[in-house]
Amino acid sequence: MGRHDSSQTRVPPVFSELLKNDASGGDWLGILLGLASAKSPTAKRLSMAFGKLAPAPGEVFEVKVPPPERFFKWLLENPQQLSWP
Repeated sequence: MGRHDSSQTRVPPVFSELLKNDASGGDWLGILLGLASAKSPTAKRLSMAFGKLAPAPGEVFEVKVPPPERFFKWLLENPQQLSWP
């Protein structure tokens, strides 16, 4: 992290501008998801079925979400699959 942290230097400026022009995402969200759809089946499904963005209090670009419980279970059951650089 620091002054070259892309979550601060790239994400907020791009999304701030998009949200300023269309806070619902109706004009740009499908296009943006479509850009990723060539490499991601999930993004392709989302790009075809997106709705509008829910209003958020202020600009929220990242939310910390705990990993699913099944991920921890997998870690415990598959230690041979883990590696450290």
